[in-house]
Amino acid sequence: IGITMAMDLGDGGNPVAALWYHDRACTLGNASGCVSAGILYMLGQVGAKGNPPKPDHVKAFGYNRRACDLDPGECWWVANNYWTGEGVALNLATAEALYRRSCKASPDYGCSSTAYFLDKTKRGQPAEIAALYEQACKDNEAAACRDAAAIYQNGKGVAIDRGKAESLRQLGCMMTGEEPCPPLDPAPA
Repeated sequence: IGITMAMDLGDGGNPVAALWYHDRACTLGNASGCVSAGILYMLGQVGAKGNPPKPDHVKAFGYNRRACDLDPGECWWVANNYWTGEGVALNLATAEALYRRSCKASPDYGCSSTAYFLDKTKRGQPAEIAALYEQACKDNEAAACRDAAAIYQNGKGVAIDRGKAESLRQLGCMMTGEEPCPPLDPAPA
């Protein structure tokens, strides 16, 4: 019900009512409710002050922390807070630990988020990043298939493997229903 209350169904939605339902779900131990409440604060849909409204990252962090405590697969949300320093002091070591925890519990988006973090912060080895994207791809994260394909296509820290890149690209397209699937870039001459 909370998600429905937050959606704009032509009447502007009701994020305050949605927050009540999400908070209640969170209080009852539902991690998704915690995440949804945190998103409302993160987007400035509730609790925001100023013009334009500014998000309340501290409250979002609190809900994200609770979601992680309830379901390790949701830890990537609070890991994002530690990476960006929004709502909490920036701490890359804590962010990495939380991303890895999320990956173990939820290989789809948890591993994809971990790979992205390790790549952008230069904290991971290319082969590990590729393996994490592949794991997420195997667990139906289509964007991870694309990212893994790009690594193997370009040989970014791993041996170029156009066959593997093509297979991963095709799998990602199949998941999204993208037809025709765009071809790989031509091989370098």
